[in-house]
Amino acid sequence: MEASRADDLIERARTGSTRPGPARLVLAIGMVVSAILALTLGSHASFTVDEYSWISLSADFSLGEAFDAYVGHLIAIPKLIYWIVLELVGIPGYAVFQLLTLASLFLMVGLLFAFLRKRVPDFVALAPCLVLLVFPVDHLHYLTGNGIAISLALAFGIAALLAWDRGSQSGDWWAFAFLILGICTYTVAVPFAIGLLAVAIFRSEDRRRAWVPAIPLVAYAIWRVVAASGGVESETGSTDWANLFLLPAWTFQSLGAVLAALTGLGFDFSNVAGGPASEQGRLVGPAFAVAALLALAWRARLGRMPIGFWVVGAALLALFASQVLVWGTLDARDPGAPRYLLPGAVLVVMVAFEAARGLGWTRAAFSGLWIVAAASLLISIGILARNTEWLETVELGAKAEITAVQILAGSTKEPLPPTEQPRDRIRSEFDPAKAAAYGNLGFSEEGLASQPGWVGKRVDDFLAESLRLGLNPLRPGTVPTGCRPAEPGRFAPYSTKLRLSGSGAVLRATGELDLTLGRYGGWASVELGPMAPGAVRKLWLPDDGGTTDWFIQATPEGSGSLADLEICDFS
Repeated sequence: MEASRADDLIERARTGSTRPGPARLVLAIGMVVSAILALTLGSHASFTVDEYSWISLSADFSLGEAFDAYVGHLIAIPKLIYWIVLELVGIPGYAVFQLLTLASLFLMVGLLFAFLRKRVPDFVALAPCLVLLVFPVDHLHYLTGNGIAISLALAFGIAALLAWDRGSQSGDWWAFAFLILGICTYTVAVPFAIGLLAVAIFRSEDRRRAWVPAIPLVAYAIWRVVAASGGVESETGSTDWANLFLLPAWTFQSLGAVLAALTGLGFDFSNVAGGPASEQGRLVGPAFAVAALLALAWRARLGRMPIGFWVVGAALLALFASQVLVWGTLDARDPGAPRYLLPGAVLVVMVAFEAARGLGWTRAAFSGLWIVAAASLLISIGILARNTEWLETVELGAKAEITAVQILAGSTKEPLPPTEQPRDRIRSEFDPAKAAAYGNLGFSEEGLASQPGWVGKRVDDFLAESLRLGLNPLRPGTVPTGCRPAEPGRFAPYSTKLRLSGSGAVLRATGELDLTLGRYGGWASVELGPMAPGAVRKLWLPDDGGTTDWFIQATPEGSGSLADLEICDFS
């Protein structure tokens, strides 16, 4: 009896004869589970490279600044959101920003479900939506705050398509508004406008509606021209139009990478140390891409594709084109780069289900869809459990760089400009003085001392490179005076740290030795280089207001120790 009831439920779900309530309830439960997973397993996440810049930029926020290009993108709405949150509560617990991302993700998935269920049965539409609720392959858009830009832009794009489908004047105005909002949120909304424009141009009954996508696209094009004239291209890498010839190859590889990510079968087992995979679909992607193209060819033989297929199909190609255009530039990424996967996954799902519109779902196809979805969800949870602890390391690295930049601000020596500093976890736009208006993002000297040794080492390396610290020869004719043993009264083993108070030291070698410099790290990591017997070098250490002294060590690989070093008067 129970088996018969289960068969009946599956049959009703497959044919779409269920009420909408159960599918919506399952989707809502999925959102709750997704939030719990993201906030629990992603508890090590913190501000990303982009978010640090947004915090700094918020201090000077204005309507005009909101429309300034950021790394080549128009992100006026994310800037506005961050400014509002920061002005209201400063820098709260990071969960606030994670919740904003989750809210935008859930909005996007909810709208996607509404879009898909108009084309296929509710429980068919539900399967990919649950997968997209837990999508850690693209961790930046699931676990961190800057995911709001992607998910919200996609949500506006899908909302525009839903409004367009109404075919009414009010629907067109709503579609126009959603496209404007989407384009002001992030670039991934632009392909939705391109898809609508392409169909409006080639479909006679829709040509009078072409203004809906055309005006936002023209406005965006004008903005791009203005942004390019402001030097944005030189900072982020210029568009290479010749790359359009590579679009077929990019499309094939991107399609495979997206499908590998959606199924979870592209998990990178070689990444034993944890952390995000650098690329998806390298092994199984081509097979998925071939299968998808064969399925599309089979569908084409069954009859004419619905008009919606051409809208989302054109949008998907426009998305891939926007990616390949910047390949090989300063912002180059491979087709399977994690940050490309969420937008690609959303549009690939929309293309697939538009193609399936009007087709019946066999029991085997329905069961297969849910088996793949269930497997993907299990793999996603496994990825979260296995590959999220590294996020804490990223946070510490970013705070180390911020600490170094804060120290540089008080240096008596002019450091390298931000664009030439070794900034890996913060961008050149980040200004610690402005960000400090919302709270301290770096470490204090006392706090830095309690961190793992590598954190202080990162600060030391950053300071030394930005200040161009090193051993320099004395001016010709200068004779060192007041020279005395580095460690008077005893021979020092190589591990002894020789602290250098004041503005530096003049060093004279009495034997062969190799020196390194340190300050906050647990060991000296800045290579000063070898010194031959009798060599005299000056080491200038500009004051920066810090209370922790620099120190030097002789490297264990060298033939000498600090016993082979003399300290002379510094002038």
